[in-house]
Amino acid sequence: DDKQKSSPKRQKKTKNKFDIFILVYILLYMETEEQLSIDERNFIVDQAECIIDQIYVHRPLKKAMHAVDPIQSLRLLRNNIKELSEREFHDEMLFIFVNLRDLHTQYCLPEPWKNYVAFLPFMIEAYYENNNIKYMISKVFPDFNHSEFKRGSVITYWNGVPIEKVVEINSYRTGGSNKDARIARGIDALTIRSLANNFVPDEHWVNINYVSEEGVSHEIKMDWKVDFTDYATISSYFKNTNGENGLSSGMDLKGEQVRNIKSFCGGPGGGF
Repeated sequence: DDKQKSSPKRQKKTKNKFDIFILVYILLYMETEEQLSIDERNFIVDQAECIIDQIYVHRPLKKAMHAVDPIQSLRLLRNNIKELSEREFHDEMLFIFVNLRDLHTQYCLPEPWKNYVAFLPFMIEAYYENNNIKYMISKVFPDFNHSEFKRGSVITYWNGVPIEKVVEINSYRTGGSNKDARIARGIDALTIRSLANNFVPDEHWVNINYVSEEGVSHEIKMDWKVDFTDYATISSYFKNTNGENGLSSGMDLKGEQVRNIKSFCGGPGGGF
């Protein structure tokens, strides 16, 4: 019943998304209306240190596998906490948790960040041709139409950087524990990022070089866009086999959010 009641509201919000946020940087770099006090920041750091040090059983393994020391990182953050802006503080917390390389242990941001997703209106998938990896546009938003930039086009450069290098760099900002997992998440994050637990895109727009299906090279500029996603509604869908909230049983929140965002952003036409 709850899903049926919320469905019309979601459809209404996504119907004209490309007219909602044009100057995306207004959202991407704004601060929360109610700033965290220094005491509140310290409390968050204290709680994170308590969880990782006393409860997180994989800490010795993660420290050995990835050469990271989250406890020391939290202590250094505490020493510099007064010098950071609101967003810088959250980015530092994200970085510490991402370096655990554990998709089931994540740091989630407060409002307004947790209720928004940044996106580009297409999806990318990797494939191999003559033992060379290539990155192809596999799906586009129903509302997006372009004569050349469409499904089947092969991306070659991203902001002047070879696409293979961009995926590699992006992969280290995700929580995958092994190379394949990092690459898969890195590809997803190229075009879809839930701001609840991801870094904000560094750029306001991207310049993409690509080869069309006809074999002709082109370049296109695209702005990052944002849309509202009800974090509470999305989270309520993550149910385990007992019907309980899956967030309390270690479900992969970021992965589930990406899958739900694809559906949310696609609108009534069925999403991606």
